[in-house]
Amino acid sequence: MKIRQQHYVWRHYLSAWENDGQLHASREGRTFTTSAANVAKQRDFYRLRLLTPLQIELVRRLAISISPPFLRDMHERLLATFSSLPRLHAHLQSLPEGHPARAAAEAAVINTEEHLQTSIEQGGADHLRDLRRMDASFFENEDSATDFLYFLCMQYLRTKNIQKRVGAAVRASKIDGVAASAAEVEQIWPVLRHIFAVNAAYSLFADRAKFRIVFLSAPDHFPFITGDQPVLNALGQQDGLTPPTEFEPYYPLGPGLALLLTARDIFTDGRAVLSQSDVANYNNMIARASYELLFSSSEEALAFCRAD
Repeated sequence: MKIRQQHYVWRHYLSAWENDGQLHASREGRTFTTSAANVAKQRDFYRLRLLTPLQIELVRRLAISISPPFLRDMHERLLATFSSLPRLHAHLQSLPEGHPARAAAEAAVINTEEHLQTSIEQGGADHLRDLRRMDASFFENEDSATDFLYFLCMQYLRTKNIQKRVGAAVRASKIDGVAASAAEVEQIWPVLRHIFAVNAAYSLFADRAKFRIVFLSAPDHFPFITGDQPVLNALGQQDGLTPPTEFEPYYPLGPGLALLLTARDIFTDGRAVLSQSDVANYNNMIARASYELLFSSSEEALAFCRAD
C-alpha cells in the first residue's frame, strides 16, 4: 500500500493546537481553520529520488566525509538503500503495469522514508508526552537522551524551509571543484537530512552535560504558536545568511508550553513564566523561520506575528 499524502510536520505534534479537532493556520497572511490531519503534508513528499553517480558522490563529499568516522559506515548503508531502491524501480518499469514486482518497487520508493520518519516519531512520542507534563527526567538516561536528540534534530531538518536554505547555501559553492546546484541538493536532500540529523544529535549528545531542558510557560491568553519549521535555532542570525556558531533548539510543545535546550546560564531552575513580550519574540522567530505555514490555537495570536 502506497502512502501518498505525507506530512512534513508531525500530525500528532500539531494536534496540541487543536480545539474540538480544529486549529488556526496562516499562509501568506491569510488565516483559515483546518485540522492537523489536513495541513503540512504533500503528495509523495518522502519519495526517494533516482540519483546520478555524481549526486551520490556529492552526498559523500558534502556529508559523509565530514561525519565522525564511526558513523560513516552507517551513513554509507543509508545512501546505498536510498539510491538502490529508485534504481530498482526504474529497472522494473519494463514490466507490465500492475506486475507485483513493479508495484512493490513503486511502494518501496514512496514509503521507505515515510516509514523511517514514522519510526523516529514513535521513538519521540513518549518523550513528547513527558515534556508536555514538564517532566524531562528521561534526559538523564543515555538511551532516552539519544532517542530524543535524534527526534529533535530530525524535526528541525525534515522541513521544506531547511531544504530550501541548504540548497541556497550550496548553490554557489564548489566541492572539490564540482559545482552543486540547488536542484542537485534537492535531489540528494532525503539522504542528507538523515545524515545531518544523526551528526547533529551525536554532537548534542557528546556535549549533553552542558545542556539543560528549560520549560517556558506562556501567560494566560497569549499562547505560543508553531509553524512548518517547528524547531529552530534560538541563537541563529537574524539575517538568515550568517551561519550560527552555536545551536540552541527552541521547540513549542503546545499553546501554553515551549522547550529550550540551552547551554546558557539562564532560567537556572529549569522553568520560566514568560511575559507577553517574550512570547511575542519567540512567536516572531517561528514566523521568520517558517516556509509558508503558521499554526495556533488562537486566531488573534497569529495576527500579532511579524515575519519581517
